[in-house]
Amino acid sequence: MKVIFHGTRATEKDHSCIELREGDSRVLIEPSLRVEGITDVIICDSDPDEWAELAYYDNLPIYTTQAIAKNLPDVIKIIKVKNKFTIGNLHFEVFDTSPTSERKSIGLTLPAYKLTIIPEAPPKLYIAIKNRIKDHHVICGMGNFSGGDHKISFMDFITYAPKPKSLWVTNLRENLIRHRTEVNKLIQEKIG
Repeated sequence: MKVIFHGTRATEKDHSCIELREGDSRVLIEPSLRVEGITDVIICDSDPDEWAELAYYDNLPIYTTQAIAKNLPDVIKIIKVKNKFTIGNLHFEVFDTSPTSERKSIGLTLPAYKLTIIPEAPPKLYIAIKNRIKDHHVICGMGNFSGGDHKISFMDFITYAPKPKSLWVTNLRENLIRHRTEVNKLIQEKIG
């Protein structure tokens, strides 16, 4: 499987947008940008900036949970998922990452690849999230370098998360980008 980051920031023009390629499947997680050739779309967050380009993909299968689907336009046909689903040869497990009861979000684990994707990590890591981080390759959207809000800060993640096999930080805010050298150093020290 190939992972492609089309967008990595928390800005309108370069928002976090991840593609997974496996066989004939080209799955886009968080349709915040227009990407040609996509076969399927997964929406992991109820926040509209995460699915800003959803209309571009309205003829494709779009997967999300019931809780997130409530926030999407009615004209979009959604394939509602629960705990597990499959797209082509990719098998996904779904887990809750909602920072509040009003703002719903999910993470995804691909067990065959020991890959966990958390597009928007909540400020506190629940046990279910920690269990999916340990010994997995992790792609995680975080908030600021330190100090929390509706997303976990990088320092809290590095301090409290179990050790992943590898870590890619996405959905980058300017505050986190300003600390890039320190972030890279801490990832090397703590994760290797």
